[in-house]
Amino acid sequence: MPSLTVITTADSHARPAARVAHRARALGLPLTLEWEGRSVPADSMLAIMGLGVIPAGASVTISAPEGPGARAAVEEIAGIVRGWE
Repeated sequence: MPSLTVITTADSHARPAARVAHRARALGLPLTLEWEGRSVPADSMLAIMGLGVIPAGASVTISAPEGPGARAAVEEIAGIVRGWE
């Protein structure tokens, strides 16, 4: 299972959570975000926001099941999560 843990450089908020969910849906893979032992589907803005504010300096893990494009998808979502841009 491809996964990548990133250290965030900014606090999460609604706009980047929506961007993560939009890209995750477009990638068409069942990606997940995990923070503080809670795992949510990356294609759901509400689920991501349900994690609460993820502060700068937090470790967030993005993962996907094995398959074509999984590593690239994980890396793309990790890039968004890293800076919550």
